[in-house]
Amino acid sequence: MPGLVLVTGAAGYIGCHCVANLLAQDYRVVAVDNCSNSTIINGQKLPESLRRVEVLTQKSIHDFIFGDLRKEQVIDNVFEKYRRFDVVIHLAALKSIPESIANPLDYYHNNVKSTVNLVDTMKKYEVYHLVHASSGAVYGKPKYLPIDECHPIGHSLTSPYARSVYMCENILQDLCASDPKWTVVSLRLFN
Repeated sequence: MPGLVLVTGAAGYIGCHCVANLLAQDYRVVAVDNCSNSTIINGQKLPESLRRVEVLTQKSIHDFIFGDLRKEQVIDNVFEKYRRFDVVIHLAALKSIPESIANPLDYYHNNVKSTVNLVDTMKKYEVYHLVHASSGAVYGKPKYLPIDECHPIGHSLTSPYARSVYMCENILQDLCASDPKWTVVSLRLFN
């Protein structure tokens, strides 16, 4: 029987497609997003992207929480309410390379702090399964093409965005090394 899944960044492009697939497989989905890259139209309860997911799948999103993961209390409230997620899919990150160059602190604050807040809260509630949206940007300037899983990461990173997601991968790797209960998958997505 499918379980309860928390999807952060659920209203974004990847997030809403992920939610649609989870709903199609009968998972109960709790969606969290600060709507910085989505739109809520005319006071609807859901961002437009997730409203369309419900229409397309003919299934309801279990709950939508408008919230910013940089605020520890927001994510703690989500876990306090639902307690036991089977898995967390963390897609909440800023992702524009030019914007990260212009506003690097925004990217470190949002991407790194939200990830630390999330895993800290997961640990508190004993939820140890995480899928993390990373980026192909962690490969930096390619040493060879096509890039594969063996390609080195973290060298010649070209933006604060790339460095922020690389930091998140390192944090998660350290977390897994410290406690074998953790299962983390980092998806290195390419545009």
